[in-house]
Amino acid sequence: MRKLILFLISICYTLSSYSQLLNLPQRQPGALNGSQFVSLVTSYSLTAREDEIFNQIISGNVPDFQRNLIPVTISETINTVTYNVTYYVLSDYLAIGCDTNYFLCPMTPLLAQRICNYAGYSMPTRKMVNQIWNAATVKLAPSTIAPSQQMTTIPVMNDHNTTVWGQRSAVIASHPLGELVGGDKKDVIISNSIYGNPSPGRVVIYGWHQLNGSPIQPLYAGHEETYADYSHGIRLVQNSITVNGSATTIQAVFQSASLNSLLSDEGVISVPWYPQSSTPAIAKPVSFAVTSESNSSLRLHITNNPLALSYYVQLSSNGLTFSDTITLSPSNLVITGLLPDSLYFLRIAAVGTSSVSAWSEVLGAV
Repeated sequence: MRKLILFLISICYTLSSYSQLLNLPQRQPGALNGSQFVSLVTSYSLTAREDEIFNQIISGNVPDFQRNLIPVTISETINTVTYNVTYYVLSDYLAIGCDTNYFLCPMTPLLAQRICNYAGYSMPTRKMVNQIWNAATVKLAPSTIAPSQQMTTIPVMNDHNTTVWGQRSAVIASHPLGELVGGDKKDVIISNSIYGNPSPGRVVIYGWHQLNGSPIQPLYAGHEETYADYSHGIRLVQNSITVNGSATTIQAVFQSASLNSLLSDEGVISVPWYPQSSTPAIAKPVSFAVTSESNSSLRLHITNNPLALSYYVQLSSNGLTFSDTITLSPSNLVITGLLPDSLYFLRIAAVGTSSVSAWSEVLGAV
């Protein structure tokens, strides 16, 4: 029976890896909207703000219209062989909140990479940013704000968000939320320019296409990796892609000596990610069990971790989609309100003072 369950879980994860839906939990009814999030983090330090962004994203506080990823298909010939590539992208830049009140959320590349690692995504290259803009059915004119020391603050970021929403809402009747949007932000991109610069590390940006197709921002690596201003956006690209109908990963194409030009105009990108130094300090739970507490509750048994202030628990009925997030105290690790005689899959993450661990392995219980 255990082998059968493990086999089914393996199939579930194989299917999940090729999903065309955003790999995050469903948004909870009481989640903050964009304006509430802005009010919450306006006075936060950069570290505290980015920890809060991460917690909001992994708990599923993302607008519903961003749940369905958009296919981008390109065709290119290399050495007389034609390659058809399809990859899936977020319809707009990553946002926090709901469909009627969301905040397109600038962040450092270190945090963006942490989110990508967590959920199975990448950021695009310069060539892909051009491809995505060409495929966009909603093209917005860039809206700039005069440079100042305040351009990295939440109030200025929110001012720009309000302007972009005004542009987006003006065409929403003919182009509903969920269509592919371009022109509203610069992209934080994957590039060879991430590495090889003097310390400290760099954020590489590109894009912000005008309506004539010309980008305002050429490829630029002059800012440090802890920098993010109002104009920056994070476009998530699903790791799993297809090349001539065969499944592969976006990183494999970046690193391929023969195929890199499908997605890169910089040649091979051998390290297609930002530094991993921002990996959560708190370790993921690696030793835990789940038992039946009653006919409607389950108890977690977790090896004591003094750094864990609480635990996130995500439940699933099928091992594919983890739609519910519960917060439990280490002193009361009981999940209540469950349906009797029902199979639940679950995974957990440890929550520390300023970080959240990666998700644990998946266990099942009735």
